[in-house]
Amino acid sequence: MRPLVLTMKAFGPYAGTQVVDFTGLGGEEIFLITGDTGAGKTTLFDAISFALYGSASGEGRQAQSFKSHFAREEEICSVTLRFLLGGKVYEVFRSPKQNVPKRDGTVREIGEKAELTLPNGDILSGTRVVDAKIIELLGLNHRQFKQTMMLAQGEFARLIEANSTEKQEIFSRIFDTAAFAELSNKLSSEEGELRRQLEGQQQAIYRIIRALVRLGHTSLDTEDAPFQPWEVISQTVLDAVALDKARAEQLAGDIAALEQERLAMDLPGKKAMNQKLSRLEQLEEVLAGLEEQAPEMERRGALLKELRKARELAAQEGALNHTREIVREAKERIAALEQEIGRQQPVYLQAKEAARQAPQLAAQAEEARRKADELARREEKALLYLQRRRELQKLQERLHHVQEELFLAGLAQQRQERREKIKELEKLLQSLQELERLTQGAAQADERRKVAAQKADELFRAFLEGQAVLLAMELQEGKPCPVCGAEHHPCPAKSEQAPPDQAKVEKARQEAAQAEEYFRQAQMKLAALADQAAFQAKALGLEPQTAKADTQKQLQELLALQKEEEQAHPRLVEAERDNLASCREELEAEAALLREKAAAHQAVLEAESGEDPAVLAEQKAIQLSLAQEKKNLYDNLMEEFNRAKGELERLQAAEKAAREGWLAAAKRLEELEGAFQRGLREAEFACYEEYAALLPQISKIGALEEAVQKFASGLSATKAQVEQLREETAGAKRYDIASLEQRWNRLGEEITQKREEKARLAMTISGSLSCLEELEKLHKRTRSLSERYGVVKELSGLAKGSRPPYVSFERYLLISYFEEIIQLANIYLARMTDSRFRLRRKTAKARTAGLDLDVLDQRTGTCRDVSTLSGGESFKASLALALGLSDVVQIHAGGVNLGAIFIDEGFGTLDDRSRESAIATLLSLRQQGRMVGIISHVKELRNYIPARLEVATSPRGSRVQWV
Repeated sequence: MRPLVLTMKAFGPYAGTQVVDFTGLGGEEIFLITGDTGAGKTTLFDAISFALYGSASGEGRQAQSFKSHFAREEEICSVTLRFLLGGKVYEVFRSPKQNVPKRDGTVREIGEKAELTLPNGDILSGTRVVDAKIIELLGLNHRQFKQTMMLAQGEFARLIEANSTEKQEIFSRIFDTAAFAELSNKLSSEEGELRRQLEGQQQAIYRIIRALVRLGHTSLDTEDAPFQPWEVISQTVLDAVALDKARAEQLAGDIAALEQERLAMDLPGKKAMNQKLSRLEQLEEVLAGLEEQAPEMERRGALLKELRKARELAAQEGALNHTREIVREAKERIAALEQEIGRQQPVYLQAKEAARQAPQLAAQAEEARRKADELARREEKALLYLQRRRELQKLQERLHHVQEELFLAGLAQQRQERREKIKELEKLLQSLQELERLTQGAAQADERRKVAAQKADELFRAFLEGQAVLLAMELQEGKPCPVCGAEHHPCPAKSEQAPPDQAKVEKARQEAAQAEEYFRQAQMKLAALADQAAFQAKALGLEPQTAKADTQKQLQELLALQKEEEQAHPRLVEAERDNLASCREELEAEAALLREKAAAHQAVLEAESGEDPAVLAEQKAIQLSLAQEKKNLYDNLMEEFNRAKGELERLQAAEKAAREGWLAAAKRLEELEGAFQRGLREAEFACYEEYAALLPQISKIGALEEAVQKFASGLSATKAQVEQLREETAGAKRYDIASLEQRWNRLGEEITQKREEKARLAMTISGSLSCLEELEKLHKRTRSLSERYGVVKELSGLAKGSRPPYVSFERYLLISYFEEIIQLANIYLARMTDSRFRLRRKTAKARTAGLDLDVLDQRTGTCRDVSTLSGGESFKASLALALGLSDVVQIHAGGVNLGAIFIDEGFGTLDDRSRESAIATLLSLRQQGRMVGIISHVKELRNYIPARLEVATSPRGSRVQWV
């Protein structure tokens, strides 16, 4: 993953929109992020981490606190990152949960948002969807990203000190070995599943054996029965089933004979005939009683007929009386309405006369309202004129202030640039002084080297001469020399002084070697410092031959100029403290905008003339009051006229409706009286009094109808039942049911017993055969499962490391990758520690080990845990491991592409020599095409890293730019 463009809006200390274009590095693969403490350097890493994962790069910073305190409340905090991955460009956008103001002054909360634009233009939305896709693309979750690509402040040692389990999780994603872990898990799951299936099969066999025992196969009631061969169990069960089938056939014959005997008795038919004879006797007695009641029932029927006629006439008479009452009430209503109409007509005529003045009042009200509107427009125009005058004055005051700040900002920027140059000159002067000191030291080291080498050579020659003297002392004439083999020794070596021993010679050699190494180191430092000083002088435009004198002269001139400016402009110090120089572009833009606004206001004011808004407002109020007064008079007159007219029309309509109702009711009354008289005649009543005498008995109609109907239906039903029973019992006699029932019940009990026994045998036979069939399937299935379980169990043990060599498939592969990482990391670590430290993988038999680290201190020859390293040593080891990891990933082209690494601080824990070696190591990454971003307050890094991203603070928020 390589960042291309980072866009921050209202994020952290950055108030507005800040764009960091990493494509503008101009071929530089390593850059430095500088700025004051708290300016927002680490926030750049937070922005990249937040864009990818929705979280900060370090601990303790929450996404909800990312919105800038310098931004306006209505601005939305967000981050957009365009990055390159696998040769394709992606763009991710995120905004955290935050509060924004509403129009009514309250605050509403908007939720977090996330969008990922893919290379084909498709857009994924939603935090969960984007999080999952980012992890899929990069192959790292947030914690792993921080441990491999973004070494956050205070977190350098986390990757190197992570235990084997944590490293396995990181490397598994990086090298895409999840398939091997998945294979191991699948084998383990299949092993467990097969074991459970076998246990289930055995339990099922046991349950079926117990079922056979409950069915009567007691010979299987033994502990080893579930493990007996299928053939033995089958033969035992089939023999018992054959005996049960023979007994069942015998019982079937016995049951058929008993049922035939019982059928011939016909006990239910004989019991039914006895019941019919008894029922016939009861019904004949009931029929005789009903025939005695017949005359009385005929009399009641005649009375019922007369009462029904009277009930019909009573209904007609009720309607007649009701209509008479309606006619009377209608006459009274008509008289009352005629009186109301007479009283309302004068009121209506008076209101009609008064309403003739209404149009004049409406016209007067409209004229007054028109005048008020005209005055309101003139008042608004006058107020706008005054407002523009005040705004013009404010704009002119602000413009004067901005121009003054702009002037001071220009001076402050010049002083800031001059101050930077002073710092560079001071650094150059220090480098030149140090160069002189190192030159003297190198000359002294050279002299000591020559002296030590000469001394070592002299001692070695003396040692050789001494050895020759000792050999010559042992020579004997006539015996061969052990060196040349000659037997004659004319001139043997002699020495008056004792030769030096070998230890003294070796010590002189070591001293010479140390002097040589010291001289080599001095030469290297001298060369490096000379290159550095030449680079600094060239950057300042100075010639190396006169650099020191020119530097001292420029320093004096610049310091004097700084002092003169402070005396000439007292507010200049304040402007520098407020960092106005960084706001110069904003001030220039603001000044231009203020001039444009002031000119526009001045042009408008010159084209207009102002009136007094107070006088216009008073005149407007008078006209509005007059318009309202005329309108109220008009509304009152029209309301009174409409009310009087409506009331008169209502009374007239009511009188007409009442008269029409009275005529209709009178006609209906005449019709009802004629119909009632015709009813009396048709009912054959001699007179009205005969009809009236029956009215009190009308309430008895229901009881009479029920009694007559009940008698008639009872008599008819009883006669029919008697006739039917006489036909069914003709010639029949009564039977002795008690003796017949005893024999019947005895036969039934015997049949039931034999049927129950037969059913038990059938259930036993069926259950036994079913169990036998299921048991055969289980035995076949168990044999197949046992064979597969043995194979899978062996493979699973090897895959997960529970069998020798006790290393899982995935851990074995990761250890191989880890060895490569350590090998490459040691190359970087050797450069940064002068070959003092070397990383080693711990070897352990535990299945969870294998990815832990020790460090070999070659100075002491001891091997110890990496957690014992100091802060600076831990930083260098972490950096070396991260670089080695990146190299291995590039070599194997695994599931992750670590195209960049970001380092937040850590260089402050290093001494000068270690810092130089660490920077040299990072500079070597340029040729590998990897981007390296470094946050550091160490000023010396600027001498090595020309590409710098500078973060500057101001009272309006921070800004970032390439320098």
